[in-house]
Amino acid sequence: MLRFPFMRMNWGFTGLVGLLYLLYAWIVQSASRKLGGNFMEAISELPLSPSGIPGVLAAWISVIAHSPMSVVFLLAVVLGLGVFCDGREPLVRWPTGILDGTAHVALNLALIWGIAHMNLRLLGLQADTAPQVLLFIVEVLALGAPMGGLVMALYLALTNRFLHLHQNEVFVTQAIADYKNFVRMHLDKRGHLTIYPVGVRTVTKMWRFNDRAQNGQPWFDPVGGHVEAHLIEDPIEIGV
Repeated sequence: MLRFPFMRMNWGFTGLVGLLYLLYAWIVQSASRKLGGNFMEAISELPLSPSGIPGVLAAWISVIAHSPMSVVFLLAVVLGLGVFCDGREPLVRWPTGILDGTAHVALNLALIWGIAHMNLRLLGLQADTAPQVLLFIVEVLALGAPMGGLVMALYLALTNRFLHLHQNEVFVTQAIADYKNFVRMHLDKRGHLTIYPVGVRTVTKMWRFNDRAQNGQPWFDPVGGHVEAHLIEDPIEIGV
């Protein structure tokens, strides 16, 4: 699961997370400027240590308290992840999903804080100049996408391990090509149904086009031999 942000099939999702982090940073910074302040400048002066956390939270709250858009965006993320959680019990579903959303918001603020400190204090750039803005965009996307993906991966892994949630999401995001299964059924002339649960430990990943296929033969043959299947359990017989 820790490979989640770096797997090709998940790049779209992790990229979307990075864009959402960037959009929220933009909303908060713009709102602070309309209020006559500068959120990035304010938090860049705070030490990058636990002692600076209260100051960052105070500066953030003072901005969102006068910015309905930032509050709506915040609620959409947090409550949206609450809806995403597949727990059936509300006392499990909503606290778990909201905790995941809160983790993303906290990571977003931490990224803004760290990047503001580096760009404005260490590099000496001005908050609203083109070089700083362009560098900020690159930094948030480059750091926020994989880190946000990692937060989601940890959420899926932990809730699956301890709460037995998100079974489908956990397996889909791992992109495990092997260990597939399917069902075959046979209904005889007497009306008896037999179900065969079939498993495949290793699937064929390379195929060769068979241009000589005739009489119902497959057009594609597996490279390196045929797929080996086995019964997962004994056949199930049902009398009809």
